[in-house]
Amino acid sequence: MIPSKLLALAAFLLQGICAGGNVIGIDMGSEFMKVALVQPGSPLEIVINFHSKRKTPTYITFYKGERYYGSDAFGMTSKSPQSTYFHVGSLLGRDEDHPLSAQRLEGFRAGVSPRFNETRGGLVFDAPAAAAAVGEGGVFTPEELVGMLLSYARAMTKNFGGSTVQDCVLTVPSFATHLERRALLDAANIAGLKVLSLVEENTAAALQFGIDRIYENETNVLFYNMGSTSTQVSIVTYSSYGGSGGGDNKDSKKKDKKGSGGTGQFVVRGKGWDWDLGGSQMDGVMLDFLADEFNKKWASDGRDIRDVARPIAKLRAEAKKVKEVLSANSEIPVWMNSVYEDTDFNTMVKRELLEEMSAPLLARVTSPIDDALAAAGLTLSDIDIVELIGGSVRVPKVKQILKDYFGELELGIHLNQDESMALGAAFHAANLSTAFRVRKVGMQDINPFAIDLHLSDLPEEGSPSAFGGLLNRLWSSSGDKEEEAKDAGDEEAWTKKSNLYEVGALLDTKKKISFTHAQDVEVQLAYPDPVAAEGSESKNPQLPLGTRPLLAVYNVTGVGPFAKDLADKGLGSPKVVLHFHLQSSGLTVLSKAEAVLEEEIEYEAEEEVPLTDEELKEAEEAAKAEESAESEEEEESAEEASAEEASAESEEEEESAEEASAEEEEKTEKKKSRKKVKKTKTVTVTKTKKKVHKKPLKVVLSNTYMELRPYSAEMFKESTAKLDELQRLDEERMAKEEAKNSLESFIFQTRNRVYDEEETINQVSTEEQREEVLSECMSLEDWLYEDGFDASVEEYGKKKGALRKLGQAIFKRAEELTARPAAVEEARGILTKFRGLVTTWEEEKPWITEEERTDVLERIQKAEDWLAEQEEKQADQPSHEDPVFLSTDVDPKMKPVKSLMAKLNKKPKPAPPKPAENESETVEASSEEDLDKKSEEAEGETSGDSESQNADADEQTETAEEDGSTEPNDASNDEL
Repeated sequence: MIPSKLLALAAFLLQGICAGGNVIGIDMGSEFMKVALVQPGSPLEIVINFHSKRKTPTYITFYKGERYYGSDAFGMTSKSPQSTYFHVGSLLGRDEDHPLSAQRLEGFRAGVSPRFNETRGGLVFDAPAAAAAVGEGGVFTPEELVGMLLSYARAMTKNFGGSTVQDCVLTVPSFATHLERRALLDAANIAGLKVLSLVEENTAAALQFGIDRIYENETNVLFYNMGSTSTQVSIVTYSSYGGSGGGDNKDSKKKDKKGSGGTGQFVVRGKGWDWDLGGSQMDGVMLDFLADEFNKKWASDGRDIRDVARPIAKLRAEAKKVKEVLSANSEIPVWMNSVYEDTDFNTMVKRELLEEMSAPLLARVTSPIDDALAAAGLTLSDIDIVELIGGSVRVPKVKQILKDYFGELELGIHLNQDESMALGAAFHAANLSTAFRVRKVGMQDINPFAIDLHLSDLPEEGSPSAFGGLLNRLWSSSGDKEEEAKDAGDEEAWTKKSNLYEVGALLDTKKKISFTHAQDVEVQLAYPDPVAAEGSESKNPQLPLGTRPLLAVYNVTGVGPFAKDLADKGLGSPKVVLHFHLQSSGLTVLSKAEAVLEEEIEYEAEEEVPLTDEELKEAEEAAKAEESAESEEEEESAEEASAEEASAESEEEEESAEEASAEEEEKTEKKKSRKKVKKTKTVTVTKTKKKVHKKPLKVVLSNTYMELRPYSAEMFKESTAKLDELQRLDEERMAKEEAKNSLESFIFQTRNRVYDEEETINQVSTEEQREEVLSECMSLEDWLYEDGFDASVEEYGKKKGALRKLGQAIFKRAEELTARPAAVEEARGILTKFRGLVTTWEEEKPWITEEERTDVLERIQKAEDWLAEQEEKQADQPSHEDPVFLSTDVDPKMKPVKSLMAKLNKKPKPAPPKPAENESETVEASSEEDLDKKSEEAEGETSGDSESQNADADEQTETAEEDGSTEPNDASNDEL
């Protein structure tokens, strides 16, 4: 189970969530499917399926027109092996020649086997059991079968969480290629899911591992994942940013640093895998042993039980069970009754025998670790933590091999080995969804495969491309590269080839490729050959052999007309810019393209340029001559100014002095300026500027030359309609089953009630009435298992309604036999209590008028009379006939009495009347003598006895009611 502290932190990380839908993470394993759900305000949690299990077998069975999933389908493997589909996810994006497909096809032996369909451009399964529902002989693609499983995951989630989910993140193995990932996205699209991203299984587990761990220093963690059909290893480096920083203490590197204020992050450094090493392969070893042992006893003529569908399905299930038991026990007896042709089978299997038979598999357990270390450029001494995930690491021998390999490094099991991938995927979905606000955990994955780019002129329709059909023949499944052949007509063909992404390129990165060209372009993305030429290194050392090299073909159009338009203007050829995106899902796509040309335009402009030496000399001489002339003029002006100053009046002396000082400063500035000679001149020059001509180009994904083709729009439409029809039939079948089960249950319930409540039933029914009900039950039961075995929902409902009407009359009388007297007794008790309460009002609540008391008593008497009358009639009514009145009729007759009683009982005592306003004014206007006199008179009066006071109070109450100054609270809806 997940540690409680992790769930608590996950809830904290998911708090403060915006309104929006839920998201899920789906770990689509080869054998089991796990689904994790994220809901607003709740922690991450695993979805419980319809059988209350946390994981669901990825099995689908069609049997007698019905579709079964999960455990139901797995249970029918031996009953209907030819119609049971499993491990279908392993066939996505692959053809029949792929080595892994060949392994899976061997596993389907004597069961269902896929075949390659050239029209579809991929594998298909024949499903004759579903032909009536989907037509066309019953054919399904792997995408459709996986889409069914994903639809089932949605149904499980709705049943568990209460709402429909659309947004999700799906897991894929590390070795999943472009076409395999594309096929999984197609399957999700068919299922109506919106995939926010794909994430590799180990990367999802690494994200789950890092949710509550922040490492101040770089820490290398190795994730070893042995699942059902494959083994994957990833080396991840954890660190943090935005915190207080790390220290020099080496031990701090290996500890979880909480509360440092930083944000955790990780990057995947290297990956390794063995896509044919897992628990299923060990199951296969045990299956072969059991089959050989059974053949020794059953067939002396050389026949092989492996060729018989049902018994080999039984042996396969037993082999899996034996392997699981031997993980905890040293031996297990095998006993199977009537495996085939009344032949029983029994033997004893020991753990040592399984380990001995599995020796070739166990020898490969550590190879993926070496590959991951080499890809990351690290050694075993650089690893700080080892984390084991996947169900097959529980095999004792596997654990022992790993323990010997890692030495002093502890084999950590901090995560749930089965569920960590689904939980990590769900948390990643919450990070990507706009419906949640969560603390970010930095995550950076890499692409383990290199990708090349091939460019050529887009051929005319019907003519071959320079690369047409070539890339599918670049290297065969054995890895032998073919030479490129060109005829005389192809020598002038324009082609380019370059590496687009290297091995280990970071996911979610963009790249631009530009080149000068004047024609429409065909763009092809392909994997380089994994087999290196002699004397060179492989560009794709980890690419699985048998992988089709061609990933995608794009037709980029619009270049030709744009280039022609530019050429007509004499501007030359444009530059074509291609924008590529290596998505977070591991897919490489051409996101957009454009043609660009920068035109240089000439124009005239004035600018300052330096003077030549000769021009500078002439300028200086001219400046000197001008300065000399200005000096003489200034001397004459100075003499005239002196004369004027002598004759000026004393009162103007101060002003003249200031003006003279200003003139002197101005002259000084002019002298300074005359000394400076301008060393530049203004000239008219011809300049150029750039004008950008840009044209968006049309990018169309083409399936040209691709033998393995992704889904087209038309295929999506057909597959969606096919699955919708199957879903409609499933819903119709479930509604029919529910109606049928409801009728069957009601038949048993009705018959049992007649017998179980015999004493009461006999009092309210005749023998004929009881016999009629029992006879109808027997008749319906016979019909249900014969003519009505496959009736409609409406007919089941009608039959149930008729039986209900027949039996309900008797059962209702039986219920009323005790319910009616109890209701009458209770009503009489209430009426008696009401009558006694009214008699106390005259003294205790005199403000309730006599008229009101009389009204209540009349209503009480009326209810008592009705009860007496109904009881008298009921006494004369035969018990096997419908009653005169029911227990439910009593309460409506009591309601008027109860309402009036509640209203009057809450009637408040009236307050004493306030003095009138004119009387207050008179009192204020009276004299002190009058006031003294009134006071003396008041002292001599007596208060009177209590009876007169009550009489006065009654008069005041009546007056207040007439004036409307005192109104009782409305208590018509209240009951005692």
